[in-house]
Amino acid sequence: MEQNLGRFEKVDLREYWKDEARDFTPWLAQEDNLELLGETIGLQIELESTGFSLNLTLNTNSKKMCCEIYVNGRNAKMAFSLLEKEKENIENSMQTGLSWQNDLPRGSACRIAMYRDGDIKERDNWTEYFRWFKEYAESFHKAFSDRIQSLSL
Repeated sequence: MEQNLGRFEKVDLREYWKDEARDFTPWLAQEDNLELLGETIGLQIELESTGFSLNLTLNTNSKKMCCEIYVNGRNAKMAFSLLEKEKENIENSMQTGLSWQNDLPRGSACRIAMYRDGDIKERDNWTEYFRWFKEYAESFHKAFSDRIQSLSL
């Protein structure tokens, strides 16, 4: 039995999604697309509207990579405060220090993040960047998932 396999094709994602909030986010919110992305990067991704999100970013201006728990909404400060009470246990379980930020410009939003250097133009490092994203996404999920679900807000 002969199998026909497709080929990966390099595309400029900004040609498809010119604006993240208007174009990419609605596309990603569709269940099939979220599942496809998860299969592609090897992670199980679920969409929930809880005020919490796990974000992976690579800032092209600062050349910084970030894995973060972003907390938004009317209970963000309270949720952040409850999580911060477990800061030592969380950081010990992850075996690293985190950046705990409850004073973001949007007012009510908070962030718990891990940063590292990363320049998207350095293609030779992409495998390492994806490995780092995957490792810390899994680590954040393991450290925060149960804690977030058990918060009494």
